[in-house]
Amino acid sequence: MEAEAYADGEDVISMTANRLSAVIQAFYMCCSCQMPQGMTSPRFIEFVCKHDEVLKCFVTRDPKIIFNHFHFLLECPELMSRFMHIIKNQPFKDRCEWFYEHLLAGQPDSDMVHRPVNESDILLIHRDSIFRSSCEMVSKSTNEKLKQGIAVRFHGEEGMGQGVVREWFDILSNEIINPDYALFTQSADGTTFQPNSNSSVNPDHLNYFQFAGQILGLALYHRQLVNIYFTRSFYKHILGIPVNYQDVSSIDPEYAKNLQWILDNDISDLGLELTFSVETDVFGAMEEVPLKPGGSSILVTQDNKAEYVQLVTELRMTRAIQPQINAFLQGFHTFIPPSLIQLFDEYELVRVSPPPLCSHVSPFSFNSIRVFSLCCVGKFHTMNGSLCSTLLILTWNVFMVTCFQGNSTGFFTSQPLFHFPFGWLLLALRCSLEFKAQMFFSFPS
Repeated sequence: MEAEAYADGEDVISMTANRLSAVIQAFYMCCSCQMPQGMTSPRFIEFVCKHDEVLKCFVTRDPKIIFNHFHFLLECPELMSRFMHIIKNQPFKDRCEWFYEHLLAGQPDSDMVHRPVNESDILLIHRDSIFRSSCEMVSKSTNEKLKQGIAVRFHGEEGMGQGVVREWFDILSNEIINPDYALFTQSADGTTFQPNSNSSVNPDHLNYFQFAGQILGLALYHRQLVNIYFTRSFYKHILGIPVNYQDVSSIDPEYAKNLQWILDNDISDLGLELTFSVETDVFGAMEEVPLKPGGSSILVTQDNKAEYVQLVTELRMTRAIQPQINAFLQGFHTFIPPSLIQLFDEYELVRVSPPPLCSHVSPFSFNSIRVFSLCCVGKFHTMNGSLCSTLLILTWNVFMVTCFQGNSTGFFTSQPLFHFPFGWLLLALRCSLEFKAQMFFSFPS
């Protein structure tokens, strides 16, 4: 009898979940009409908290309810936190669709090929000063116009359209990490980038960080490729996720190993004499920085070592670059609301828009980009006698000519020669007079 009653209850939930969820959404809209824009009604928050278990039962049985009816979660962080674990368990594809559905709500088609362009809306960029001229032009444009679409023309050139926009994003993303601007530094392995704690050598560094955030936000908004990979810790800062000691390895692997050793071993009788303060390099001079008030007089013990490791991590990965992070996020959030970007984790963020064709990644992984076909267009021997093949990698709308070299581990290391819009593919194929082989593969998305 109890089992039948439970089954009947489950059937009632299944039959009524969608209807009740639609009523809840309507109730939220009614409550919102009585509140200033951007604020959630306390009455509605109280309602959700009171019926928390019932609502979680609904979405557990049919997670699509979240995407179809629970739009209020995106506008209220307090309520979102209650359902975040359920949302994060949903397929990445579904979360991406929900992300762009709300991000682009009310916006016209941003494809500039199909939208008339006013001369005043065109970003006129100088190639010889692309970073500074882009910063100037973006600052003069309004955010709403940039959301509607981007039109770029290089000074002295006639070309326009999506190919030029893609080229602009590609060149500009490389300029953002240009060492001459001192904004970002390479990670220990040279594959990713982290804000430079000494970027203040550039007087305009915070304005440039805000501009960098705008460009990355615009690229995500318009699903444009960018040629930058950041450290995992910086992606965490973008998402509002706390860093941990393992993130230190991206900038200082040896220091991260030392922190790991402290956690793994009993330090009671080792005489380390550590205190809650550390010496850090500030423009070539060593300064002692307390990890917390009075830290220089507080010894690190077996009982408080976990706190010490976390505070050291926050100093190295957050406090040292907090102004840079804040400036970047100010620009980024201009186009990407925090409530939407938190649908993803630090590993997924780079996959939200099409992944970049990144020349910094080695060894090369075919799973990192969607490859439709490979064409071997030539073979040659390097100076050390090893055999290489030049390949055309055909992706969504870009192709890249890359040199692959086999090594003793069985991996291929890649040395991209160049990449450019797919529209030039026929020209490239005509210029390839001899094909040694032609192969077609199918790789996981």
